[in-house]
Amino acid sequence: MITYEIIEYKETFAEKVAHMWNESREGWGGDQEVETEEERRQAEATNGNILTLLAYDGEDVIGYCGFSEFKGDEGALYIPLLNVHPNHHGKGIGKKLVLEALKRTTELGWPRLDLYTWPGNTKAVPLYKRCGFFWEERDDRVHLLNFIPKIITHPVLSQYIDDSNWYDSLKREISIKPDGDKENGFTYYSYHFETEKGVVHARIEQSGRGISSFSTEQYEVEWTLPSQQLLLSGQYEGHVHIRNKQTAALKVNGKLVDHPYIEGSLVMNEKVKDTLNVKVPFTVVKAPDFEQSKWKTHPRLCIEMEIDGEEFELELGTVIQKPVKLEPFLMNTKNVKTGQRSEYYVRVKNQLEEKQTVHLKICGVETPYIVELSPAEKQVITVPFTVQSAGVMNIEIEVHATLDWLHSTYEEQVAVAVPSRNVSFVMETPIYLYVYHGSKLMRCSKEDHQTILMDAFTGERIPLVFLHPLLGKPYSHYLAKQTWTSYTFEQDTQGVSLKLSYGLEQPQCTINHMFTWTHDGQLASALEVTNTGSSALTDLYVGQLFYLDEERVILPLEESLLEADESVSLDLLPLDQISEPWLFIEGRSHTFALQWPEGATLYTPSWQALIEQQTEVIQPGASHLFEPLRIDIDVYANWQTFQQDMKPQALRKIIHLAFSKQHGFYVPGEELELELSQQSKQVTSGKVKMTDADDEQLKLEGVSNQRISQTLSLDAITSVDASILTGASKTSYSAKAIPIQETAVEQQITQEQGHDVWTVDNGVLTFKVAPGYFPSMYSLTTKKKEWLDHVFPTPGPKSWWNPWGGGIHIIPSEMNLYTLLKQTSTATFCARFDQWGHKWEGIQLDVDFTDHVEWKGMKLRQYFLTLPGSPIVATYYEVWHLDQLLVADVFRSVCFLNKEAGLLTYYPHDANDQWKLSGQEGTELSGSQLSSIIRVWDEKESEGLVIVPTDLYLDATVYSNAEAWTWSSNQTYTATPQTKYVRSHTTFFCVTDKHQSTSGWEWLKHLRFKEVDHESH
Repeated sequence: MITYEIIEYKETFAEKVAHMWNESREGWGGDQEVETEEERRQAEATNGNILTLLAYDGEDVIGYCGFSEFKGDEGALYIPLLNVHPNHHGKGIGKKLVLEALKRTTELGWPRLDLYTWPGNTKAVPLYKRCGFFWEERDDRVHLLNFIPKIITHPVLSQYIDDSNWYDSLKREISIKPDGDKENGFTYYSYHFETEKGVVHARIEQSGRGISSFSTEQYEVEWTLPSQQLLLSGQYEGHVHIRNKQTAALKVNGKLVDHPYIEGSLVMNEKVKDTLNVKVPFTVVKAPDFEQSKWKTHPRLCIEMEIDGEEFELELGTVIQKPVKLEPFLMNTKNVKTGQRSEYYVRVKNQLEEKQTVHLKICGVETPYIVELSPAEKQVITVPFTVQSAGVMNIEIEVHATLDWLHSTYEEQVAVAVPSRNVSFVMETPIYLYVYHGSKLMRCSKEDHQTILMDAFTGERIPLVFLHPLLGKPYSHYLAKQTWTSYTFEQDTQGVSLKLSYGLEQPQCTINHMFTWTHDGQLASALEVTNTGSSALTDLYVGQLFYLDEERVILPLEESLLEADESVSLDLLPLDQISEPWLFIEGRSHTFALQWPEGATLYTPSWQALIEQQTEVIQPGASHLFEPLRIDIDVYANWQTFQQDMKPQALRKIIHLAFSKQHGFYVPGEELELELSQQSKQVTSGKVKMTDADDEQLKLEGVSNQRISQTLSLDAITSVDASILTGASKTSYSAKAIPIQETAVEQQITQEQGHDVWTVDNGVLTFKVAPGYFPSMYSLTTKKKEWLDHVFPTPGPKSWWNPWGGGIHIIPSEMNLYTLLKQTSTATFCARFDQWGHKWEGIQLDVDFTDHVEWKGMKLRQYFLTLPGSPIVATYYEVWHLDQLLVADVFRSVCFLNKEAGLLTYYPHDANDQWKLSGQEGTELSGSQLSSIIRVWDEKESEGLVIVPTDLYLDATVYSNAEAWTWSSNQTYTATPQTKYVRSHTTFFCVTDKHQSTSGWEWLKHLRFKEVDHESH
C-alpha cells in the first residue's frame, strides 16, 4: 500500500512537479510539452494560486491540485488543475487532494469550490460528484460547483454536518450527466445527509448560489418565487413556508433584505406550532443596465431568518429583465457618408414566454413603431436617418410594452457608432467600452475584462487579446474580476490614447493600463503604478497578459532565427533563449511585430503570453511608468521588412537537421556527423531514417539534439536527407553537403585575344576575369559546359543592353554600361578565410571611378572565390567611399546565363512542379513570385546551377527573353564617411550533377568571410 502525504508546494519541489507533469502527458490528450524546473517555478509564481497542494510519497510528487480564487464568478475558490501520476491512478489520491481542497476552502471562509473538466473525462465525474460537486448544465463547458463549505458552516446545518462526517453521511445517486431539478425557471441542487443526529436535506438554487430551503429533524423552511424571470414594473408575490416537526412551537422572525432592483417588505414575528405560509409582495422598480450572465451569480432576493434564536438566510437568484431587448445595428458602415440619408436597424426581442404588443417611439421619427411579438420572438425594424457626422449616435426610445397582465412604460437609450477612416472617438455601453480609431476599433469588456481588436467596418476580429494586468510576485489575478474605476480617452496628431484605472487595497496602489494607438498602426500597451499607501512598494513586479493567433512565428536566437508554424504554439517555443526583444507573428490575415523593453521578460506561464517587468521601489505618493510593449499591427508585410537592419542570420525550423561542425563541407570518404536538433518544449520520438543508412531510434525531449553520422563518397554536391517516422506522421529534413579536395587551386594570367585574362581553376570548375574587356567574371566553365553568357573579347549590343559584356558583375543602379566601361578596372589574385578556417582563393576585381561626377574617388571591389575541388563560387563586393556619403544608394548584381546551347529549365518557386523554360517569350518574375534560391537545370548536359543568396531582404528579379536569361538583385546602402566601405551579402553559385531542392542550404547562408586589413586607398 502506497504511503504519501498532502503538502503545500514550495520552490524546492519545482523539479519534482515538472517531472510529474512530463510523465503525465498521455493523460492530457498526448500533450508533447516538456516542462523544466525553471518553467514550473515561473508557472507557480504567475498562475494566481493561493496555494498548490501536492501528494508526496517521500521521493516523488505523485499528485497535484491547484487552488486559486475563481475568476469566472464571485464567492468561490477554484481548482484550475488536478492531476495524479499515471502510475498511481485508482489509489484514491485524486479524492484525497479534492477533499483537502474543500477543507482549505472552508478554513479560508469561502462558501464554494468550483472546477472545470472536459466532457470526455467521464471517469472523473463520479469522483467529483461523490465529493459534493454538481454538474452545471451548459453547452460551452463542463462546470462543477461544490457547496459543501457553505453547508458545513451554516448556523443550523453545521449542528448535524461538519468536516468530520459530511463525506460519509452524504447520500446521492451518481449519474454521468448534468444535475438539477427545474421549477418555475429555477434550477435546484439537492444535498441529502444521513447523520447520527438525523436526516438533513438542503437545496441550493443555482443562479443565486445560495440555500433556498432545508430540513432537519426539528423543522423545514423554504423560500419560493413564482418565477425566476421578473419584469420591470411587475408586481409579484413570494412565499416563505415553515413546517414544525417538534412538539414545542418555533419562535420565528424574518425580514426581506434590500435588493438593488426590487422594493418590497416582510416583517415576521411568529410562533409556529404546525405550519406557516407567509406571502411576500414586491415590485420590480429598476432593471440592470446590462444583461445578466447566465453563468454568474445573480442578484439575490434574500430573507433574513431567525428560528429559535438561530440566524440564517434563505436566498434565490433573480433574473430581472425589461419586457423587450433592443439592439441597434448600423450596417454597411463603409458606405455611410456624412450628410446622406441612410438607415439603421433595431432588433426587438421578446424576452418572455408570452406574447406582447410593443409600441416604440424613437426620437426624431414621427410615427411610432408597433410590433406584435410571439413568445421569445425577434423582429427587426428599419429606421431612416440622416448622417450628421462620424462618431457616436445616441438614440432615445420610449417603450410601451403591453401584456395580458402588465403594461410597462420606460425610456431606453441605445447607441450606434458611425466609424470613419479619419475619425477617432470613444463609445461606452453598459457592457463595453469602444475606442474607434479609423478603420480599427478596440473593445474593452466590463464582464470578462478582456480587450480585443476588431475591424471597425466589418466587425472582423483581429486575433490579439489583452487580459487583466498582474501585480505581484507571486501574481494575483484579482483584477480579472474588477472593472476599471475610471477611464480617460485622448487624441492628438499622433493617434489616440486610452487609460484604464484600477484601485487596489492590497497593496495600496492604483494601476493604470495605458494604450497608445498611432495612426500608422502601432499599438503600445504600458502599465503605471502609483503608490497610494503609507509605506514603500519594493521589488515590485507587474505583468501584461495577452494572446495572439499565430500561424507562423519568427524569433531571434543566438546566431540564428527560429521559424515555427501553426503546429507549434507560442507556449512551446524556447522564449527563454530569445537573444533580442522582438517577435514577428503572422496570423491568418494579419501580421504582428512585437517589441518589448530591454530588461523585460517574455514567457508563457500557460497558453497566454506574459510580459514581465520589475522596479526596485516606489515611494508613497510616487508613480512608476513601465516602458511599453509595442505591437505593429499590419504595418509590415513580413519579418524581413520589420527587421531590415538586423545582421543576416540563418533561418531554422523547430526541428532542424544540421552538421555538427556547423558547415557542410566534406572530404569524400570521410565520416560526416550531423545533428537533429529541436528548439521547442515538445517530445518527438520515433525513428530517423538517413539516406543509404539503417534506421536509428530518435527521442528529442524539449530543447535537445541527437547526433547521427554518415559517410559520403561522392565528389558532387549531395543532399543528406533524414526522415523522422513517428506513430502519427513522417517528416523529412535535408542538408546539402559540398565536397572539397586536398588539392591546389591553380591561378594564372594569360593573353587571350588582346586581353590580360585572370584564370582560376580548382579542378572542378574554371572562372575568368578580363578587366580590359568588361568588369565582370565573364566565364564559368565545368567539364560539360560554359554557364555564363558573354561576348568576349569585345562588348557589344544585346537585347536591351549596350555595351554589353555579360557574366556576373556589379553596377550602381543609376549608372549605364557605357559609363561603367569608361572607368579604370584592375584585377589581382586574392585569398579569404571563412569562419570555419577554409581558405577561399580567387580574383579581386577593382573598378576605380575616375571619370564620373557623382562617384569620382570611389572604388567598387568585387570578389570571386572558390575552394579546391569544390563545385562552388562565392561572390561579394565592397563599395569604398572615402570622404563621401552613401544615401540610399542602390547597387545591382547581375548574372547572365548561357542559354544558346539549349533551353534552360529554371524553377522560380520551392516546388519542383512549377518551372519555366528560358525560351522565346519574355518573362519577368520578382518579389513574392520568386523563391530566395533559384535553380537552373540544363537537361542536355545533365547539369544544374543553384544560386544561393544570403541577403535576408533580397530584392531579386529573373528576366528571360529570346536573347538572354538574367538573375539580378539590388542592395541599398546608407553610410557615413567614417565607415570607409560597405560590404554586400555573399551570393553562391553551386554547380550540381543532380536536380537539387531549395532546402538544406541554410548553413551556407550563414557563411561569413573574415575581415582583413585593407591597404590604404
